[in-house]
Amino acid sequence: MNTQPEISIITPVFNTEKYLAQCIDSIIAQTFQNWELILVDDGSTDHSGAICDEYASRDHRIRVIHKTNSGVSDSRNIAIAQSRGTLLGFVDADDWIDPGMYSTLHRDLTANNADVAVCGYTFDWTNMNRPRHKDTSFFKILDRQEAIALTYEDKLIQSIFCDKLWRRELATAKMPEGRFYEDYATVIKWMASARRVTLNFTPLYHYRMRSGSTVNGVDPERRYHFLLAEIERAHFLQSIGITVSNGFTPRILHTAVTAAKLVARGCSDRNQAMSYIAKITDAIQPFLPADEGDLDRKTYSRLQKMLHHPSRFINAVRFSNLFLWSAKHKNKHLYP
Repeated sequence: MNTQPEISIITPVFNTEKYLAQCIDSIIAQTFQNWELILVDDGSTDHSGAICDEYASRDHRIRVIHKTNSGVSDSRNIAIAQSRGTLLGFVDADDWIDPGMYSTLHRDLTANNADVAVCGYTFDWTNMNRPRHKDTSFFKILDRQEAIALTYEDKLIQSIFCDKLWRRELATAKMPEGRFYEDYATVIKWMASARRVTLNFTPLYHYRMRSGSTVNGVDPERRYHFLLAEIERAHFLQSIGITVSNGFTPRILHTAVTAAKLVARGCSDRNQAMSYIAKITDAIQPFLPADEGDLDRKTYSRLQKMLHHPSRFINAVRFSNLFLWSAKHKNKHLYP
């Protein structure tokens, strides 16, 4: 009972009583059994806290931390500080994992003397699912430079915690509190300390597509925070002497235009939309003026309109939205 666990699995919990049991059951069902699960009840107002306590009473490997609501970053930071494992894993409370996920990641990491092991995952809607990567048999060992480049690109390696197993000594940077996309800002900092990374696209994590999730939400604060995370990533890489082929500015400006576009389309309050577009504009001032050659013509045109005529920018973006129809999404039903 007092044996030190090899893997500490961290799950922040906030009002996810509908899905929490499936999440915890999938961790208990792991073929790799030498783990501890730290459930951080972040001031839930539903029955999530009671569900956590019930599971902890039945399995000594499960610990519960109850605290007042302060966000997922604080929850993860607290759990990391109290974890006992030599490796760290993360599972969101509304997701679930395949039984062999941690045995696969542990094998990949230890067999290849790696510091991080990455697996594939599926997007799960109520009526269908789709693997993130088409080639689910893909496997590769990356050195530090390759891993940083792919993490910054955010395609083959995405800046999320839940599809990875980490050596705990990499977790030196704390997650920014009070912000969305805390993983996007932090994963690249942890990855920069890794000597070797394994990349295995076998889909073992199930990412539940919910209407209220960070990815699917339309809160303008989330869009603004994504831009802040993008800027923070660039500043970090510059601070450790890492450069990218086209520089950081084009990506940041493209992210800013996309954020402003989503705010304009998703925010019904025009004054609020104007306020967030002003924040976005302020955030990118160090990266201006823009070079027209660094952006495609449409993005550059929207950037100029956003900077100099924000009201007209909102009108144009909202008008163009009337003609959007994405057939590939019409049959995908989000979880509530």
